[in-house]
Amino acid sequence: MQDDIAQRQALLQAQLEGQVTAHIGADHQSLFRSFLAAYYEMSSLAALTARPPEQLFHIAQQHWLMAHQRHPGETLIHLKPPCRPGGLAALRTVTDDVPFLVDSVAMAVRDAGTAIDWTVHPVIQVRRDAHGHLTQVTGVGD
Repeated sequence: MQDDIAQRQALLQAQLEGQVTAHIGADHQSLFRSFLAAYYEMSSLAALTARPPEQLFHIAQQHWLMAHQRHPGETLIHLKPPCRPGGLAALRTVTDDVPFLVDSVAMAVRDAGTAIDWTVHPVIQVRRDAHGHLTQVTGVGD
């Protein structure tokens, strides 16, 4: 059983690595790899393998592009409506760590009469330069 899980994790990691190599510029690959590892660190293997690696990569890449530059105290929010009837919307935020933010957003979504298909909630510690550009991913927050 453990061997199967380890094999599935290794396969997924290799598939995501192929996406990084194909779609992220060489000068950003190392930083993006750190971001990607932290981004899905708290997600279960079952949740990750329920989606194609290309979709997982795209989800993380879109959040990366949004998070790559942010000034201290600034809150970034992006809501992508469903592309087709019955499709799923995507909500991304980049902000300082705010207690109960995810719970508050989830309650607002439910109050609006919709459901949440999947939540990825990485609390990633990063370092930025004076212009707010991401320079280092130091790990997942406490």
